[in-house]
Amino acid sequence: MDKMPPRRKIEFAGNYSVTSTAINANFFKSIYTGKFIDTDLIKKEHQGDGKYSYRIYKQGGKNRFNQRYFIRNCIFEPLLKPYNNYVESCLKEIEIAFKWNKPANISSHRVNFAGKIDPKVRDSGVKDLKRLLKGIVQRWPDVEFMSSNELGELIRQSKAFVVNIDHHQDPEDFAQFRLWSTAAAATCELVYELIVELGDKNLIDKHIAACLYAGIMTDTGGFRHPNTTKNVHLVVAELLEAGADATAIANLIYDSNSLNRLKFIGFAITKRLVVREDLQLAYFVISKKDLKKYQSQTGDTEGLVNYALSLDGVKLAALFSEREDGVKISFRSSVDVAVNKFAAAHFGGGGHKNAAGGKSSLSLKKTVTRFESLVQEYQEDLFHSKEVPTL
Repeated sequence: MDKMPPRRKIEFAGNYSVTSTAINANFFKSIYTGKFIDTDLIKKEHQGDGKYSYRIYKQGGKNRFNQRYFIRNCIFEPLLKPYNNYVESCLKEIEIAFKWNKPANISSHRVNFAGKIDPKVRDSGVKDLKRLLKGIVQRWPDVEFMSSNELGELIRQSKAFVVNIDHHQDPEDFAQFRLWSTAAAATCELVYELIVELGDKNLIDKHIAACLYAGIMTDTGGFRHPNTTKNVHLVVAELLEAGADATAIANLIYDSNSLNRLKFIGFAITKRLVVREDLQLAYFVISKKDLKKYQSQTGDTEGLVNYALSLDGVKLAALFSEREDGVKISFRSSVDVAVNKFAAAHFGGGGHKNAAGGKSSLSLKKTVTRFESLVQEYQEDLFHSKEVPTL
């Protein structure tokens, strides 16, 4: 029996969604049925008091109301930037989705087709939509157009083979196939090797190469950490060959700051940095009030702890950040200090030997006091990479 080709599925998401297996006549059908929710992969969410956070959603994942998420992986918003060729860019995004056997969930809102204020908007939007649909059918004649409910049922009933790829210590065992190696510098390194092993290296285009490169670059601290192995450089060389733009990626990750973030970093270094030379220790203590003052968003504290570790004589650095649900802690250490063991033993965390995280339900002040006390008590064991005893 011949192997059946993968089904190519398209859903339009936004205020309304497109339906059907042969373009349904009910073109705009409400998706708010209570079972499924369309959302972006990364979404900025308002937390109140002028605060925002970023959340990552997973295709088919559930929320506390047992509703499943559909990830919008394609964009068709011609009114957003009318001079962009949204038809071609959307077709390219659909192509990427289909390449990896994923459904194409197209983000498009009714404002693109509303003509009450300006009929030209409606006429232009509908014209572009017709071009998009024509392009889809021409490129993929076997395409299926589905409603949210139809796609949701496919995902819900799926008996998909679950894969877990990880390079952290003691990953959760939930998958049917697990690719796990703590010797890898980054999960992206393992992902690349798996793609190659499966014989799909030719599918790595410049967009995929850029994502894998970014993951490896950040997990190696810009190729400066001890986990920057020969294999890392070999993999990165292949990704550059595939079209990853090293300069552009580095600029986006390391050299793109808002004015508020720069002010926040300056404030933290001058007002919130504590140095304990007697303990070879330095740390930042950031309160909710501090975060609110500089309108800090999720990610604005990223990398701050490295400033503390960069000080001469410092072997252990930490960042204590007060959040609504407790105190978030980031640990960094010099090569000879196993900070992950310390984080796991006392702050319910873990991670890599020289970069780990933890959390605390105590107040910010009590968390910092406990931290200093633990470092002082276990200083000899901690700074010689031995197991850190639990209390």
